[in-house]
Amino acid sequence: MDATGQSSRVISRAVTLDEADLKQGDEVRVEPSFKLALEHFPQQEVRDYYLEEVPDIPWSKIGGQEEAIRVIRDTIEHPLLYPELYDPGSPSAR
Repeated sequence: MDATGQSSRVISRAVTLDEADLKQGDEVRVEPSFKLALEHFPQQEVRDYYLEEVPDIPWSKIGGQEEAIRVIRDTIEHPLLYPELYDPGSPSAR
């Protein structure tokens, strides 16, 4: 998805990118009309985007996100902690 909400688009390369080896997943900087690619940013290794070790952070350390926390708890945490409440065959789910 690009910045204008299009699922795909064809753009031309600037002369400086004629020799660039562009691959699917690479990022490019485009000029404001989204018709010409100006700069190439090769795709980085996926490991660059993830933490090696996920820190254990309690909900109390996350400030200003009460609504987001409630949604996460209601949709992810509670069904895992209380599966019987979400089982349609369970008496407690009725």
